[in-house]
Amino acid sequence: MKKNIITIIIILIIALGILGIWFIKNNKINDEQNLLENNVENVNEDFALNVTEKLDVEKLKSYNLPIIIDFGAEWCPPCNMMKPDLVKLNKELQGEAIIRIVDVDENIDATDGYKINLLPTQIFINSDGTPYIPQDNSIDGFEIVKDNEGNALYTMHVGILTRSQMLNIIEQMKK
Repeated sequence: MKKNIITIIIILIIALGILGIWFIKNNKINDEQNLLENNVENVNEDFALNVTEKLDVEKLKSYNLPIIIDFGAEWCPPCNMMKPDLVKLNKELQGEAIIRIVDVDENIDATDGYKINLLPTQIFINSDGTPYIPQDNSIDGFEIVKDNEGNALYTMHVGILTRSQMLNIIEQMKK
């Protein structure tokens, strides 16, 4: 009987140890993922990945960096396909480009002034504040949006872009 109790106690200690290690490991992974997605370490809200209030594009233009603003939603499969690349690019290109994500369900006000009809939609603005003009026709879906006087405001793309396509566009937007 005493042997059985000791065996049960040892099994319980091992199980609790395994459960504790699993919990610590998963909690660390979740913390790292949240840090990456929310860009918590970055004190400048203008460079944070997720847009939580109305966008001040004029302020973003003042940094003289290429700007990509992605409009999407959690329920949108193509948006979710692009999100990991946008998260990584935001992290990797801090100080070289501004990459923001707007969840249109969470922050509908951030869409004001933009022609968002389909998701995902990206807005592109060159580092000098002008609309991005694609240098080649290899990517479909670009449209230059103009005001009532015919002045170009920004370039819009509807659909999925790959990481390499976005990097290529960012390089073109720096010039």
